[in-house]
Amino acid sequence: MPQIKQLVLTPRSSFLRIKCPKCGMERIVFSNSKRKIYCEGCGELLVIPTGGKAIINSQEIKKVD
Repeated sequence: MPQIKQLVLTPRSSFLRIKCPKCGMERIVFSNSKRKIYCEGCGELLVIPTGGKAIINSQEIKKVD
C-alpha cells in the first residue's frame, strides 16, 4: 500500500530581532507588522507596513524562534 505524503506548511512570517541604526537599541518585531514601529530610544522609524511583508529600515540581527 503506498504511503500518502502530507505537506506540512511552514509559516512565511517570523519574529525578528532588529537593531536601530542610530542608537543601537535592540527590539523584537513581527516581519508582517501592520503598524509603523519606532525606536523607543531615539524615535527613528524602524518598520514600515506594506500590507504583506513589512519593510525593515534597520539591521536584522537574527530570527527569534
